[in-house]
Amino acid sequence: MKLKTFSDLGPIHAQVRVGKGGKPIIIRKLRTMKRGAHTDYMHVMAGDHAIEKLKKEDNRVTPVGKFLRKYHIDEVPQIIDWLSGKLTLVGVRPLVKQDYWKMPEDVRKMYKEMGPSLAGLQYACSPFPPTHEQLSDEIRKFHVMWKKNRAKAYTVYGWRIFRNRVTGKSFTK
Repeated sequence: MKLKTFSDLGPIHAQVRVGKGGKPIIIRKLRTMKRGAHTDYMHVMAGDHAIEKLKKEDNRVTPVGKFLRKYHIDEVPQIIDWLSGKLTLVGVRPLVKQDYWKMPEDVRKMYKEMGPSLAGLQYACSPFPPTHEQLSDEIRKFHVMWKKNRAKAYTVYGWRIFRNRVTGKSFTK
């Protein structure tokens, strides 16, 4: 079976991401963008401060999609992926292939070993959002703790993520 990058399942959007061991997995989300929005990705990402512009003025996101994203309701289908064992509870969010290859080699190895997760380490970072270097450093710290005691790593980082989400420290304005 050949996996496509995107899938049109009505209100469900499916995308291939890098899973544990570097194997492809399919992640599902509730659709928040207009159909075909992925074809505009490179055009939208061109230029300076593309990420900041996307957060403020991405016209590909539907009005309902803005609400779903704000409260992370769009990620509810990923609970099924977590229950099926594709995702761990806490760790690195599932990466698309091009983002995976942008990570430092040591961090890619850690990602392959731990696999992707439901709750991302970027939400445990302060300040938020972290730079690529800050996130890589946080992944390294998490991995050290994870190797010694997985339950402790999931508890410590899960609590940090929860605290930052509740206090609003991990919300983009």
